[in-house]
Formats: sequence, structure tokens, C-alpha cells
Amino acid sequence: MTHYRDLALCRYGSDALDADAWRVPLLAIGWLEFPFPYRLGRVPPDFRSRLDALVGEARRHSYGYHHLGFHTCSWCVVTLRTPPEQPWSQDSLWVPGNGVVYVAPVGIPHYVAAHGYRPPTEFIEAVMRCPEYGSIPYEAALTEANGGVVPPLLAGGWAAAVRESADSVSFEELQSARSGISDYLAQHPEAEDTADGVEQCWLAGFARRPAVERALEALVKHGLVRVSVREDGSRVYSSARQSPPH
Repeated sequence: MTHYRDLALCRYGSDALDADAWRVPLLAIGWLEFPFPYRLGRVPPDFRSRLDALVGEARRHSYGYHHLGFHTCSWCVVTLRTPPEQPWSQDSLWVPGNGVVYVAPVGIPHYVAAHGYRPPTEFIEAVMRCPEYGSIPYEAALTEANGGVVPPLLAGGWAAAVRESADSVSFEELQSARSGISDYLAQHPEAEDTADGVEQCWLAGFARRPAVERALEALVKHGLVRVSVREDGSRVYSSARQSPPH
């Protein structure tokens, strides 16, 4: 694996792993390699579990920008440890910060746990406040961190093709449907309707049904929209600010 010092600009390729492709600095974190020294120290109690969770989701929601090949921990080798098996070690972890974006190899939890590595404080704080990886809030936070511009990680052709082939909904479609539903409910707080009604009436047909369904699921999950089930089994959506039906 290529070595970068922490908080250096990442220029690992000509795609989303290149700082020049971003509106804000793309900063490398945890690109450790023998014999380059790194910072040692304790991390906050909840950091390791949060980092593990993000890395697990990063492997499941890979955006297709990888390090070049599998990686064996050189610090394990030089200290006569048995390196962990990491067949997924080429994946990357992307974390939105304040006016910056951090990118780390997904092997970073190993460096923290096995080699006493302490990432920079600003990265630790960004990890602790990072939304669920791969979620709509996560992608929105990444866009906001990139100066409000959809970042290359989400806008790249390969990444878009992966998402669209998997669920037929692009990030831009999902954001548009979610904003449309939120705006409609802000103007019509007593409105309630099925997904069909949301698509045809609330959004006037400008969003495709898969995007509407995904947007409704996300808004329900984050407590912004309420869903209830009628006797005929149909699902009805309304603002979560409404009083629940008796």
C-alpha cells in the first residue's frame, strides 16, 4: 500500500481517490506502512466500535474506488505478528468532515487495535458524528462537506452504474424525491396518501416510483414521515408532525 502521512492530500489515482477531483481537501488518514513512523496513543472509548461499524458498512456499500490490490500489514510482518487475512483490504472508507473529506483504507481498525495507532483528533470527531454509511444522510453529509457539490465518489460513472443496477435509483433522483416530499409536507402538513398518491399528486409525477419508495422509506426511518397501514393493507404516509391517529 502507498504511504501517506496523516492529513496529507490523497492522490492515489485519477478518479475519486485524487484530491484534485474534489472541491475541498481530500485528506489521507491511516495509510500506514513500515518504516514510516505514526502517532501512538489511546482513542476515546466509543471510537473503535464506531469505526468498526463504519468499516463494515463501507465494505457492504463499496462505491468501487479501490486501493490497488490486496494489502498485507507491513507492521505485522516487521514485528513478527501474523497479519490478519484481509481479502477486502483494497476498499476505502470515506468520512465527511468540516470542509474536508477523509479517506482511509478499511484496514484502519487493525492499526488502531493491534498497533496502537491514534488517528488525528479531527478524524476521530468526524467518525463519531458520521451518519450511517451509505445512507441518504451519509451521502448528503458527504455532498455538504464537498461544498454542496455532489462529490466524485457519488457522481462517478462506475459508482452510479453500481447503484442503478442494484436498485434502479440514482443518488440525484433519490435526493430530488426526498426534497419534493419534504417540501410538499411543509406546505400541506395535514396531507396523507399512499405511495401512488405521493408519486402522482405530491410530486406531480416528476419522480419515478422506485425513487419515491426509497425516499419514503428513508424519511420514515429518520422520523420525518409516519406510515400507517389501513384495513385493506395499503400503506399511508403523512407528516410525522401530525398527531398520530387514534
